[in-house]
Parts: sequence; C-alpha cells; structure tokens
Amino acid sequence: LATLAAYVDVQRALGAGRFRVLTGHAATFRDALALGVAGGILAASLFAPAVARGVVDAVRAGDDAAAAAWQARLVPLAREIVAALGPAGLKAAMDAVG
Repeated sequence: LATLAAYVDVQRALGAGRFRVLTGHAATFRDALALGVAGGILAASLFAPAVARGVVDAVRAGDDAAAAAWQARLVPLAREIVAALGPAGLKAAMDAVG
C-alpha cells in the first residue's frame, strides 16, 4: 500500500480530473479506498457488483464497520473464485448471476 499511497499523492497533486488511481486488488480494496484511490477494477465486481459497491459506499460514508463487513464478503469471492479458479471460474460465476 505504500506505493499506492504515492500514486494517490500524485492524483491529489494533479487533480482528479487529470489523473485517477484505481486498484485491481480486491484483498486491499477497502484500504485503498481509504487512502484515496478513485475506485477499483475488480474481477469479482463482474459477478458481485453490489458487494464491491457496498465497500465503496461505506468507505465514502466514513462507516468503517460497514466497510469492513462488505470487505469481508468481497475477499472470499476474489480468493475462492477469481484467484483459485481463474477465468473459467470468473465466467461461471458471471453465468450463474446472469
């Protein structure tokens, strides 16, 4: 997260309209948002968008307990479906939710 914090500093210095930092790492999504990233590009959000959005909304609202709860739902999805099963698991999860 230290390198990510440096990118966020650049984002702030240049202004959000010129440079936006996004994360693709679901395991640190909440922490990255708390540091100030603009958002995320998460594979798990393709089949569980409400969970990823829950993390975003809770962090932006300053609700740490809710953010932690949403993050706790997101991490197993990323670990057990995206990381463990790869593209086939991701596609199967997307098919399952329509």
